Amino acid sequence: MFYDIFVELCAKKGVKPTRAALDMGLSKATPTLWKNKGYTPRGDIINKIAAYFGVSVDYLLGNDVPFDQLQSTFPDTVGKRLELVRTKRNVSASELAQSASIPEEDLLQMERDEKEIRFDIAYKFCSRLGMDYHWLMTGENSDAHDKKMEEYLGPSETFENHAKEKLLSAFSKLNLTGQFIAAARVEELTQIEKYCVTFSGSGK
Repeated sequence: MFYDIFVELCAKKGVKPTRAALDMGLSKATPTLWKNKGYTPRGDIINKIAAYFGVSVDYLLGNDVPFDQLQSTFPDTVGKRLELVRTKRNVSASELAQSASIPEEDLLQMERDEKEIRFDIAYKFCSRLGMDYHWLMTGENSDAHDKKMEEYLGPSETFENHAKEKLLSAFSKLNLTGQFIAAARVEELTQIEKYCVTFSGSGK
């Protein structure tokens, strides 16, 4: 079961199973082991696989549905969207709160829209639930968010320059350790197709 889901996710991402394993720092032979032995990874490894493909651990285990199938439902607040995905993922409030290192009562207040969700906490929620950050915060998918930002900021070139300026400004405030972590996270985004630039035609 796990291997079938793994192969399907590789196909959607456009990578071979062996390439995906190497990208995650695993042995090239690991997917063959999963296939031949019917082995399901656990612990840090399955969390790493979930982060690589942008899905939840439950989905990898065959107990979940892809996030894009949940986007047909659009609750009108951040808290309701968070609660929707958490319950659909069969993740308890205490488990999700623990993954974000916050009290369970804080999470419940966020789901009732009584408490604001900080960026760093929202990022942890999205990572644990395999959820799109922009959908959580705005109710729109990432493409719609990008279009709205371009309308607000002007032409795409202006939008791009504005984003780069913000990125560089934030980067300059970090120490060496922070810069290393920031660079690694940006590199992770380049592995997620929906965040990457696509080109049409044969020109470079």
